[in-house]
Amino acid sequence: MATKTNALTNDEYRQVKAYSKSDLDNVNKSIALLDWNKNVNREKSEVADIGNATHAALLEPDVFEKEYIKMPDFDLRTNAGKASKETFEASIGDSKTILTHDDYELVIGMRDSALSHPVINKLLTSSGESEVSIFFEIDGIKCKCRPDRIVDPKVFNQHIIVDVKTCVDVSKFNFSARDYRYDVQDSFYSRGYEELTGFKPRFLFAVIGKNKVFGSHQARLFELEPEDKANGETQYMKNLEIVKEFEEFGGGGLEVEMIKLPKRWN
Repeated sequence: MATKTNALTNDEYRQVKAYSKSDLDNVNKSIALLDWNKNVNREKSEVADIGNATHAALLEPDVFEKEYIKMPDFDLRTNAGKASKETFEASIGDSKTILTHDDYELVIGMRDSALSHPVINKLLTSSGESEVSIFFEIDGIKCKCRPDRIVDPKVFNQHIIVDVKTCVDVSKFNFSARDYRYDVQDSFYSRGYEELTGFKPRFLFAVIGKNKVFGSHQARLFELEPEDKANGETQYMKNLEIVKEFEEFGGGGLEVEMIKLPKRWN
């Protein structure tokens, strides 16, 4: 039986033993990457901070105010500016994530652009739930997903999940969707929602561009074609078959990825 909770932080959600879409992405490459992903130490990245901050600014404004802070625009060409920066960082410590002045303005600019789109605005600000953790099973395998936004069905008289994405160029989002297997995310999350509610949702991507075009960050709302959604389902079921076999029989002890060399021009 599927369940949901609003009580978990993102870090707590990740600790729950169930397979996420990210896990399936690793399985799609090599089953060995499951353990690698759990064991590897990761440093915080500026790109991740910007993406997470944009999500928080749009979906959880109170969390954004609580967990992020803008660094003042110190003049780092001077010793005084460098000293002020160090003093500021020491005063904040680990209590908040510090965004540079430019990164903070980028996040706010993308947030404001997204909310200027009338449909995206309604989807994200009308009645609904953000960052809900859903736990479900497929063929006895424990799975999980964490939709960015579940819109109250009463808003549009239909069941809708919204996923917020940031990318460099919105016009090329279809390539990002292919490369990052967003078709799998669409179908996998939709399956979790259907297991929970009994209703198959529409899955929409609210995409915001990092680069400005004609002076503004582009904001677009996309939905995948039915055939791409169907392919996503085929792919996650294929990944889960590998997981099921791994859970039942274990790995062979020598999991190796095959690599195909690109063709030479000469």
